[in-house]
Amino acid sequence: MAAHRTQASVVSRANYGHMGHGTDHDDVRSLTVAALIPAVLRSPDRNGGVATRIVSHCQGCRGGLSHLWIDSRLITILTFLALCAHFSISAQAQNTWPLTKAGKPACTVVVVTTKEPDLLMQKAQESITSTVRRWSGADLPVAELKESTASLTPGPAIVLTTLERLRTVAPEIETSSGVAKRIAFTGDQGFACVPIESRGAWRMFVVGHTPRGVFNGAIYLRDFLIDGEKDHLYLRGQSTIRSPQMEGRPVYLLTIWGNEDEYTVQDWMTVFDNFARDGMDRVYFWLSGHFPSQKFPQTYKVADKLKGLTYDSTKDSGIPTLEDQRRLIRYAHDMGLKFYLGGALGGSALCSSQTLNQILLRSTAPVMQAWINPRNLSALLIPRSARR
Repeated sequence: MAAHRTQASVVSRANYGHMGHGTDHDDVRSLTVAALIPAVLRSPDRNGGVATRIVSHCQGCRGGLSHLWIDSRLITILTFLALCAHFSISAQAQNTWPLTKAGKPACTVVVVTTKEPDLLMQKAQESITSTVRRWSGADLPVAELKESTASLTPGPAIVLTTLERLRTVAPEIETSSGVAKRIAFTGDQGFACVPIESRGAWRMFVVGHTPRGVFNGAIYLRDFLIDGEKDHLYLRGQSTIRSPQMEGRPVYLLTIWGNEDEYTVQDWMTVFDNFARDGMDRVYFWLSGHFPSQKFPQTYKVADKLKGLTYDSTKDSGIPTLEDQRRLIRYAHDMGLKFYLGGALGGSALCSSQTLNQILLRSTAPVMQAWINPRNLSALLIPRSARR
């Protein structure tokens, strides 16, 4: 506190020395008060509090109390703002809803689904329930609500739903608040967390245009809105709406260094889960050397060596078959990730097919040559009817 007072006094004296009196004098006194505020708020004074300390300091400044009325006015305004902040913080602290009580579940996670299984909605639910289980040991009950169901079940709940499904099971929610009304204007991967409390029960609606948006909202809720002690976890009843500001959030994924080529489909699925969790929306996947090309068999399961050292290799590929690679692509799509075929010469993606083939055929590095020939891409294409 002494350091802050000294600094404020130096500012006051320096300005008073050449600015004289009048309006400028008053402004400097205001500056003195402002300079004291952070230190005052950090260490409350037992003998009179903020007002006494600021006025006492001002009495010691040149000019005495001739302009004390300005200090009083500032103190009144600051006191009012402090009270507003106090009541606002108190209101937020009270606006919490129990997830567990005495270590037991105190709410349900409701997933609004369709007839078809939806991996992202399942992952969204698991991101919340697994976190609560890990923190408290309690298993929150999960209820699946079919889109065709007339209404939501009663009781406190976290409700995961797309906007389209919400309009079927609880259409009144979309017009219930300002945040809810803005859901329609979010992007495909945006989301809103809409807290609703009525008839003594609370519900937190996590809503997105797409299942990926719902998943993103569930991750946000898990990371920022759940808190508390082990036996008494709670959810902050906070309204939130977010939409990605970057339309492209890519990962360029190499698969040929170290033991990366040995990763199986299951291993890559775990990696893709983490990419989706962290907000990525597309993957450039290096498939060179893993693709069993019939036209260029010399590019399959190869290694580049220099002076006896292996620098990149697909000799031990963990995804060596077309079916492995198709499963990987399907899973990326199911997780809301666009899948692009990557390889060497990343910048050459802008080249024409003819130019690209010429570049690859002249390359001396086997893995470089393994860029997938456009005429072979049909082997990896998945018919629309086969996609989930």
